[in-house]
Amino acid sequence: MRRRAFLVGLAIVGLGIVGGSALADDFVALATRPLRGDAARLGWSNLRVGLRVQFPAAVSGRTFLSRKYDVLDALERVLERTRYDPNGGAQERERLGRLVAETVRHAAPAGTVSRVTDIWIEAR
Repeated sequence: MRRRAFLVGLAIVGLGIVGGSALADDFVALATRPLRGDAARLGWSNLRVGLRVQFPAAVSGRTFLSRKYDVLDALERVLERTRYDPNGGAQERERLGRLVAETVRHAAPAGTVSRVTDIWIEAR
């Protein structure tokens, strides 16, 4: 449970939550915890990533929300192994953004994510 405590900015944006349901056109905004890394090896010493997830239907939204910590854990594991050049410009951000979107789609329960958008990356 301690690992769950460091999740930063777990925000539910625009959800009409009634008994934990999510509407088909709603988004959930998620952010990873600040990750620490070896700047010489990975290119960053502190990395934060945020994203928005869209669901194809209310049922898939509820299913995703029940597994959101598993998705974030998988994303954090991938990011902790990922080399990223903060000075790499737009191409490097797009590369990491594609990796984030692919990881979320792969880690989420099948059929629950229709789009991953608004990916932001903050690296130091």
